[in-house]
Amino acid sequence: MSLLAAARVRLFSTPVTWWAAVLAVVASAGLGAARLIVEGDELPVTVGGTQTAETFGRTVILVMAVLAATVERRLVRQASPGRRQVLANAMVVGGWSALVGLAAGFGSWALATVVDPEVDLGLHTAADWRAVLGQSVLFALTALLGLGVGLLVRAPLPAVAIVLGWTQLVEGLAFWAPGVQRWLPFFAANQVAGWHPGLPLSAGWYGLYFAAFCLLVFTAGVVRDKN
Repeated sequence: MSLLAAARVRLFSTPVTWWAAVLAVVASAGLGAARLIVEGDELPVTVGGTQTAETFGRTVILVMAVLAATVERRLVRQASPGRRQVLANAMVVGGWSALVGLAAGFGSWALATVVDPEVDLGLHTAADWRAVLGQSVLFALTALLGLGVGLLVRAPLPAVAIVLGWTQLVEGLAFWAPGVQRWLPFFAANQVAGWHPGLPLSAGWYGLYFAAFCLLVFTAGVVRDKN
């Protein structure tokens, strides 16, 4: 418990944690609502469609997790060297990210009901609940991915450059290569809420695919951190 308490103190003692949480929720809900307003009748409004901007919020959490694993790494080593401290840090950061994802998911959904009150956006089906509640799991997995990258790279600036380059450049350019894009991790995460027919995996399998990718990178980071 002392390891968890120490990890919690470190996480919440920096303003980056709070600013990242606010920015993740505001970016997800605000940009999603803005898209509904701009595209208007051209965009079919569904519960899953209210979560289209969550990728921006997850990117913020990704950067926050990278910083948590790199900037604080020296403090962690001085306080209690060992893999248990890294795992405790992952539990705290992942748990906090899950709460942020929950706020972002429901915030985006609630704001969409205000922007377009004439559309029925009730959570009637399992897919509707998965689209909204699933953001909590996706945000937590994204945090583990960021921690893994931070542990692998160890230097904050290169690690942040790598995750931003991948999310904003590589996966963005992959739009022009659909055969490649459909197997990229953040595209897979988006399908949990916005799955489209014709893709090789279902929404649930895409979620598992993203989870496996995040856990693999995090595990690799933990192994490297011990060496």
